[in-house]
Amino acid sequence: MRKPWFRESDGWWYIEVVDEGGRRYERLSQDKNRAFDLWHERETTPEPDAPDVTLVTICDEFLVWCLEEKVPTATYDWHESYLRSFCRKWGALEVRHLKPWHVTKWLGKARFKKAVRKLEGGARRAAITSVKRALNWAVEEGYIQHNPIHKLKRPSVGHRETLIDGDLPRQMAAATDGPFRLFLLALRESGARPAEVRAVTADHVDLASEIWKGVPNKTGKKTGLRRDVYIGGQESCLNCVTRILMHFRPTGPLFLNSRGAPWTGNAVRTRMARLRGDRADRRARKGRPAWTEEDDALALSDRPVSEIARTLGRSYNAVALRRFALRRATPRRCPKRKTVKLPAGAVAYAFRHTYITDCLEKGIDPATVAALTGTSVAMIEKHYGHLTKRGEHLRAAARQVRSRSKS
Repeated sequence: MRKPWFRESDGWWYIEVVDEGGRRYERLSQDKNRAFDLWHERETTPEPDAPDVTLVTICDEFLVWCLEEKVPTATYDWHESYLRSFCRKWGALEVRHLKPWHVTKWLGKARFKKAVRKLEGGARRAAITSVKRALNWAVEEGYIQHNPIHKLKRPSVGHRETLIDGDLPRQMAAATDGPFRLFLLALRESGARPAEVRAVTADHVDLASEIWKGVPNKTGKKTGLRRDVYIGGQESCLNCVTRILMHFRPTGPLFLNSRGAPWTGNAVRTRMARLRGDRADRRARKGRPAWTEEDDALALSDRPVSEIARTLGRSYNAVALRRFALRRATPRRCPKRKTVKLPAGAVAYAFRHTYITDCLEKGIDPATVAALTGTSVAMIEKHYGHLTKRGEHLRAAARQVRSRSKS
């Protein structure tokens, strides 16, 4: 149930009530404190005739509604993943019996299709958001009287402050293959979101206007504004790459992986993790030695898998899976994958943060930067001003202020 609201025309505080008869408004009191006390009593007192609706019913109906309303596919998949996991744990529970500790217990051991894991950080916040959204929708549609976990707090997630600058872009380009090198170049030169670069097709390219026109983006539906990504003049690197890709790919997505398929969000995350060396670190934490170049060469040899396993001191299945992965990746012998000493938290989105920070350092006003990157001035000031990471820039600015004050 939503909070009370004040109607100036008659001086009363009201609440919105949703029941079988539809939506209606009830007077509470002309005194604000008294109105909120009555509202809290309604919130904490369970309805005696609350319907015996189970959580799985609410989640299923919410997902059907998402499909009917044609929400973005990524949003639907996001909700579907968390809600299915939640229903595997508490789906048979009636909504009126749901307590915050049910959600907390699920977060500690969430079961997904392939694994059981503890949700922490951003994943924990996203899981709580998804469950609360489904229950709030059920209140709006009249399935239930109130959301029993509306007071459950979501953990705060710190802003990403990592920048990819200096010699790091060159090192990353040298450590990866051609298709992903082009993808990283587009991120660095355009300041676009990774999802926007993945979505660019030949139909979006307007070389005369030097833009990618009408690129799908996460804020387009909310703002109603067209997202144009500026690629620079003919002398710019991104413009040159765009023209070359248009020559070879006159239709369909511009940026493809080594197998000729469009990049996916998971593939980009995996590639970045590979550059950081996260996978090798994960194997080391689990007590498993990382695969070396000599190990890969032995795994690809014509010797029997059982013999290779004894030589390497690994299980038969581990060697067989490694051989399959290497042969599937390329018909020739795979070189050892290189890693780069990236700062902690270096992800594909960090190129966008770096681009906006560079623009601000060069004196470009926030309104222009917002137009270039498809965001708002408020969002830039809140999230993207990573100038505290550039100490030299701030020191130079301080010296400039002092020199003006002396003169």
